[in-house]
Amino acid sequence: MAKQQTTGDRLRNLREINQYSLRYVAGECGVSANTVLRWEEGTSSPKKQHIIALAELYNREPSWIQWGAQVKREAKDTADIVSALPLLSKDQLEVIRLVIKSWTEKEVKNGNSV
Repeated sequence: MAKQQTTGDRLRNLREINQYSLRYVAGECGVSANTVLRWEEGTSSPKKQHIIALAELYNREPSWIQWGAQVKREAKDTADIVSALPLLSKDQLEVIRLVIKSWTEKEVKNGNSV
């Protein structure tokens, strides 16, 4: 059975995928780099306001950052679908969004329903 990812695992993976330094993430959250390191190591946990800042930084739901929980909701548009893809960098998500947008525009232009 696979080991369940911890909050720290998710935070480290997201930081590494986005190629952010500990200092950069710390600056975005208003904490020290050592604090971010302790979150990633699991020796401390981010407070609510930090979970929200991390969710905004990584374009994820706060519940996913904290517990790995996927929020069940109907996607409103392509951006909602793309932002739900876990562990992709912002750049990778943007490329996927643009490809889907281009495809749907072609379908509409050709008179096909999407």
